[in-house]
Amino acid sequence: MDFLKEIKWGIGKEETQIILRDKESIPPHPTQNAIGFIDSIYGVPAGIVCYFKGGLFSKDKLVRVVVHFFKELPEDDIIEKKYTQIKRDLVAQYGRPAHEVEDFKDDPLEFRLSELLVWVVGDSILTLSLGLKRDGVIEDNTGIFVGYGDAKRDPLSQQWNCLKAK
Repeated sequence: MDFLKEIKWGIGKEETQIILRDKESIPPHPTQNAIGFIDSIYGVPAGIVCYFKGGLFSKDKLVRVVVHFFKELPEDDIIEKKYTQIKRDLVAQYGRPAHEVEDFKDDPLEFRLSELLVWVVGDSILTLSLGLKRDGVIEDNTGIFVGYGDAKRDPLSQQWNCLKAK
């Protein structure tokens, strides 16, 4: 996921496509301001979705990138092996997470996770989430997600800004 290092918040769709030019492009999302790509990352199929925010008089600007692994939810042992590899690499690159959550058993099924790790990386928030069948994760979840968002402009990342003071 070295391409995350090249991400600059606020760039447009054309600049984003240049950064991800070695990935297979997919058609734009019909209702969301997003563009997507397909690649093999860590030896498994991965989707990369780049979300943009625009104003009434401003161009669309990149605010969030999400990488989801696998096309459908595989067995837990397969997910755990890949998750451990990704987690190890992120910890080696960014250090220990600023926040860890492991209890999602009371969350609604559509939001259920097994683990969520959060890093503060400069003006960005990086998250890694794991979803396992044994923890009640539903089938339309692909098991592993990496989220990388602009701490100032991405609504999902803004909820973690409280960690920046730590």
